[in-house]
Amino acid sequence: MKIHIWAKSEYHRFVDVANPSNTDVKHLNRIYVANKGLINPVIGQGVNEFDKVNTTVMYFFSHILNFVMRENNRKSPVRYELYAGRKSKGWKSLT
Repeated sequence: MKIHIWAKSEYHRFVDVANPSNTDVKHLNRIYVANKGLINPVIGQGVNEFDKVNTTVMYFFSHILNFVMRENNRKSPVRYELYAGRKSKGWKSLT
């Protein structure tokens, strides 16, 4: 199966980059590789992005959503403008 080729290769590439800086690979929850799939470094697993079915994008989004919901309960509200300003650079009006 293809997943063993790209996912193992990508996982080991990440580990090789993380090791010299003493970065624990378990601090990165997910690695999304467009058109290939998703890697979970914490448990050392990967999943293929099936042809014409974007299940990995759904997995990735749900993991991000779960993280944001957990963090939302831990932190007090901050106005969006404090993070991004009134209008972020590069955005153009389409209307």
